[in-house]
This record gives sequence, structure tokens and C-alpha cells, in this order.
Amino acid sequence: MNNFIEYAKYYDLLYKDKDYEAEAEYIHSVIQRYTGKSGEGSILEFGCGTGKHSVLLAKKGYSVCGVDQSSEMISLAQNRLKEESIQIQKRIQYFASNASELERPEKYDVVIALFHVISYQTSNHDLNLFLQSARKHLKPGGLFLFDFWYGPAVLGERPENRIKRVTDSNLEIMRIAEPVLRFRENIVDVHYMTIVEKGESQAPVKITELHRMRYFFEPELQLFLDHNDFEPTSLSNGRSYFFEEWMTSSLPTQKTWGVLCAAKAKV
Repeated sequence: MNNFIEYAKYYDLLYKDKDYEAEAEYIHSVIQRYTGKSGEGSILEFGCGTGKHSVLLAKKGYSVCGVDQSSEMISLAQNRLKEESIQIQKRIQYFASNASELERPEKYDVVIALFHVISYQTSNHDLNLFLQSARKHLKPGGLFLFDFWYGPAVLGERPENRIKRVTDSNLEIMRIAEPVLRFRENIVDVHYMTIVEKGESQAPVKITELHRMRYFFEPELQLFLDHNDFEPTSLSNGRSYFFEEWMTSSLPTQKTWGVLCAAKAKV
């Protein structure tokens, strides 16, 4: 069994409580703060998953190109898009590709990488390739937005074992997360066991996964961004790169696991 193919089938159910609409509105507001415009321009989304953010941003007026390395996720995104109006369908494209290997001829006004996509770049080499791809696909002065696991919170709060249960009319899913902190490498290995119950007549489906997540510190990211031809945005008054708590626009604290960073492609 290909575990990721199985996982993709249940992805939307596992994250049915995720507030995609609020997140899309938040990203839209940050873009507005930077550009002074509302719902204009083009967005390239790294790690688009099943396309929920893409559709919501297209409904705000953006043209969106969604990229995900999982062809299964892209297939789900394309099926979702068929349910939208022709106007929205014309604003969205999807491609199956590793973000770091992407080669698109277009240049975009904004590149986004949400849901901690950058934290999956666990080596310095992979991180540089990821940032280079974002820069390569941005117009000069374009905006790069990404969220990540914030080091001070990971070390201060420490990851814990978690159990998540979700249901719909046909399925019951239990997902167990067991994290292992590798503090010398700035990495958390999250071991997942997902058990899917499809009814008494069928045997449970068990899916095991390892998600290797890198947590970052602000000075570290500033160095990597500088190295890859980015610079601070006007959002931070030019003093440093822009960091804020995900969704709240507050300054990060030792309890802030998710932080948004904004950087500008050098002109």
C-alpha cells in the first residue's frame, strides 16, 4: 500500500476543522497591507494540497497557480475545482511538482507556502533550493509569504503526544501523533498512526507516516533569505524581516508555534 495515496484520500476529513476561509482572508489582508491593492495580481502556491486556499484566494480576485508534489493531492484539487464557477476555474491552474524543482515561465506577484511547507525543508541544501525557487518565480519586488514552526515555542512548550478523532457518515478516523525532538538538528520527527474504520464489514485501514519538521529561529531565516536574494519588506519599516504570529498579527512569543514571515524579492 502506498501510504501517501491512502493518506490523501482522508486529508480533507482529517482537517475539516481547519478554518481555511479565515486563513485565506488573513493572507489576503497581509497582501493588501503590502501592495495597497485588493484582490489583484497573481499568486504561486507551494504545497497547495487539495486546493482549498487556492479556490478561496481566487474568489477574492487573484489568479492562482497551485503546486504540490503529490499527484493524488493535485487530482483532488482538480476535482474540487470542477465544482466551482467557470470564472473561478479560469483563475486557477494546478501542477504536480516538487516546489524546489518547479520550472514555470511566468513570474508572480506573490509566492505563498502555507501550513508549514517550509518546515519540511530539513537540510540547509533543501532550504536553499526551496528559497531559490520562490525567488526565481517572483517578479522583482514581489512578496514571499510563508509560515513555519517557531523555534522558541518548540523548545519552550515541547511537542506532546496527541490523538485526533474525526468522523463523517461513513468513516471514523483516529490519528495518533508521537513526536520525537531532535534538538541538535532543530528537527521534530512526528510519527503518525492513522486508523480508518469503514464499518463492521471491513477491516480497519492502518496508515503509518513520518513527518520530519524543522523549526526555525528568526536570525537563521534572515540569513537564508539574505543569501537567496530577498530583502525586508515595507511591512517591517525596513528594519528587519517581517515576522508575526500566524493569524493574530501579534509579535511572536515563546508560546507561538506558528509564525508568518514576509520577504521581498530584491529589485
